[in-house]
Parts: sequence; structure tokens; C-alpha cells
Amino acid sequence: RYWRDWSSDVCSSDLLGEEVVRMMIDNLMQDERLLPKVRTLIKSLEPVLLALAQSDPQFFSERRHPARQFLDQLTHRSLGFSAESDEGWSLFLKSVSESVQSLLRSAGDAAAFARMLGELEAGWAPVEAAQRQQHEEAARALLRAEQRNLLAQSLADDFLQRQQGKDVQELMSVFLRGPWAQVVAQSKLD
Repeated sequence: RYWRDWSSDVCSSDLLGEEVVRMMIDNLMQDERLLPKVRTLIKSLEPVLLALAQSDPQFFSERRHPARQFLDQLTHRSLGFSAESDEGWSLFLKSVSESVQSLLRSAGDAAAFARMLGELEAGWAPVEAAQRQQHEEAARALLRAEQRNLLAQSLADDFLQRQQGKDVQELMSVFLRGPWAQVVAQSKLD
């Protein structure tokens, strides 16, 4: 009697684990934000995830489980691409595809997922650093342009006040308050 009860508990927990994995995969397959090739790669992991769910109960109980982190990173990063023509997509897809193929050939345990996640993150790090640098440079350029425009507006107001009571042609006035104010502002910032 003890064996029968215990084995039925194990069977029901195995079935529950399978059901949870299948529901998770189904939810990801229905997420239209993920590009079709990413969904296909995730779907191909289903057998590995099903086996993992049966062999490693921490897959469900531990939020930091390597397989869960792998899936989280894969889906999170893939949301950065809205089309296959996006810059970096082919490199991203290649790295993820290689990782998934490696996982399919592996034991599919937590160590394999941790290794693949580490390799992906190592490959993504230089790309992220370059993107971060581009964003910082763009932010600095935008800030500088804003500073120049504010200074140019102040100079344009000053030029307009200096023109009060003087006979200045409209063309010259427009030039002084427009392009010349920008040139002087840029010069002062430099």
C-alpha cells in the first residue's frame, strides 16, 4: 500500500510538471511579440524541458534555476527585435540557435542550461557594451544640441534687442537671429 500511494504521487507530480511545461510553451508560442523563429526555437526545447521537469523539481521551485533564467533571457532579449531585418537579429538568432542545438544534444540538466546561458551572455556582452556606448554618445550629442539651441535662443533675443531703433534689413535680422546665433552658440560651447 505504501508503494502504491507513493508511486501515484510521483506520477501525479510528473503529470503536473509536464502540464506546466506544456502550458508555458503554449503561452510562449502564442506571444506575437516573439518573432516566429524564436518561437520555433523555444518549441524545439519542449522535450528537454519536459525531461528536466521530471528530473529536477527545482526547475519549478527555484526562480534562479538556470533553465528558467535561460528562457527568461532568451525571451526578454528577443523582444528587442520587432522584425528579422532589425540590426543584430541574425547574430542574435545564430547564437540562440547554436545554444538550443547544444541543449538538445546535451543531458538537458541545470548545468547544461547554466553553461549555455553563460556562453550566450558572454557573446552578448560586447554587443551590449557597444549599444550602451552608442546610447551614451547619442545622449551627450542630444544634450549638447539642446544646450546650443538654448544659448542660440538667448543670443537671438540679445541680437533682437540690439537691433531696436536701428535700421537693419529684415534679411540681415533673420540671419543674425537664426544661423548666426547658432554659429556663435556653437563657438561659445566649443
